[in-house]
Amino acid sequence: MKKLLILILLLTSVAINASHALIHWETTYGGKEGDSVRNAALLQDGSVLLTGFGGSTELFTGRNRKVDIFVTLMDSKGQFLRSGNFGGMGEDRGYTAIQTASGDFLIAGASASTEGGRSDPRGLWDGWVIRTDPDFNIRWEKSYGGKDNDSIREIIEAKDGGYIFCGYTQSPNLENFHGGKDFWIVRLDEAGAVLWEKVYGGSGFDMAYSIAQTSDYGFVVAGYTFSSDGDLKGKTHRGNGDWWIIKLNRYGDIEWHETYGGSGWDEPRKIAVTSDKGYIITGVTGSNDGHISGNNGRWDVWLLKLNRSGKVEWSKTFGGSDHDKAFSLTIDRRGNYFLAGYTTSSDGDVSQHHGGMDAWVLRVSASGSLMWEHTFGTERDECAESIIQMKDGTYLFAGGVFKGKPEIAGDSGRLYEDYWIVNFQP
Repeated sequence: MKKLLILILLLTSVAINASHALIHWETTYGGKEGDSVRNAALLQDGSVLLTGFGGSTELFTGRNRKVDIFVTLMDSKGQFLRSGNFGGMGEDRGYTAIQTASGDFLIAGASASTEGGRSDPRGLWDGWVIRTDPDFNIRWEKSYGGKDNDSIREIIEAKDGGYIFCGYTQSPNLENFHGGKDFWIVRLDEAGAVLWEKVYGGSGFDMAYSIAQTSDYGFVVAGYTFSSDGDLKGKTHRGNGDWWIIKLNRYGDIEWHETYGGSGWDEPRKIAVTSDKGYIITGVTGSNDGHISGNNGRWDVWLLKLNRSGKVEWSKTFGGSDHDKAFSLTIDRRGNYFLAGYTTSSDGDVSQHHGGMDAWVLRVSASGSLMWEHTFGTERDECAESIIQMKDGTYLFAGGVFKGKPEIAGDSGRLYEDYWIVNFQP
């Protein structure tokens, strides 16, 4: 009996420690209006570039109207170094940014400004790419798209030179537009000139969220589809929305593509290439059939491992009985997967719930086993949008704090959303 009690206590201790996180520092950043971070990028010197958008007028000198793209540089200890904003009289949104091999920054998103912002406006919303020097001085900026709505969701630097972005288009004057929304993938040279442009989809809503380059200098793109015709003809359409993964060659032509999901709503947010040249994708699922089993509730975090040909190796769901969603993933130095998003659950795989919407971070092994998870937040609403591993081996997520959190370090009780940056160690 005594040995059994000791064993129970040891197992309980392990379970408690499994959800522990050591927070090294945390900070918020924002103004009187809503300020939303969408991406964190680790730079060559170990500092971090934050990208998002917001409407606070007091943060940036010369801020324009409505909503601007914001970029913020901070050091590895959370000290803000400098910021920049880009936009015009309309609304401008930043979703992604990278540091180029030369040390410049490439910032991308969408712009609805026709005065004072993007040059050469083409439609209602344009894809917008801005290249700056390290001090956020613009070297060049260019608009992309057609006469309707177009948006960039991720941009990367290609190994063989130039850049490539993915997103969606609703512009009927773009070649091969199928209707609704389509995947939109554009390859650029170093100066931002278009090398090729591809539109893929069907008559429904199809949207690309994430792109990665493969070892053969091709690309893999992840998004969702509501279509069963056009480029999706002959593919299984299972429900309200399926994951759609496309493998392209270096010229943007489809080598293979496949849909994944169940009868519910399924949406991927991030794809990465694994060490075995396969793919890991994370997002959300509302299904419990098809490629998904073991759904814990309404929405679950879904993590899908594919081989290099797109065949499913394994599929895992994580969450509780309420809403759980992942927006970002990174592969750490040991080959484990770190996922970041939010949860409103207080059961299942969620060990602690502070109230409302909590930022939720998970560590999953290369074989798909949940190794660790932790919720961050208070009784109100928080969310993790992007996660990276720092040079010192710790982790950082960037997300949002809503409606003022006096319990969170650095918060000043602002009314809407602020950036929330947390550096931690599992």
